[in-house]
Amino acid sequence: MTVTDVTPTATGPVRLVPRPLWIGSARCRGMDPSVFYPGRGDNAGMQQAKRICASCDVRQECLEESLVDESGWPGPDGVRGGLSARERRALLREQRIARRS
Repeated sequence: MTVTDVTPTATGPVRLVPRPLWIGSARCRGMDPSVFYPGRGDNAGMQQAKRICASCDVRQECLEESLVDESGWPGPDGVRGGLSARERRALLREQRIARRS
């Protein structure tokens, strides 16, 4: 189930963006998004983002949504559902291999 955010755009008045209801319960809600996009090699930043996710009540929902976007590729870079983009890609590979077995 989703709710709709009204988001202004640069080229038009507004765009309706569906978002899952669980987002309202996310521990990261209201936090600076840059926390979840540490720079390359910023291990301390990566670990900080993962600690936030580890204590989130909707971590699994976030991870599931981040695994596949509309194009079928892993979700955006950064930490989502407690995993980095690289870790999410590895998880998807493992899932594909398991389905073939």
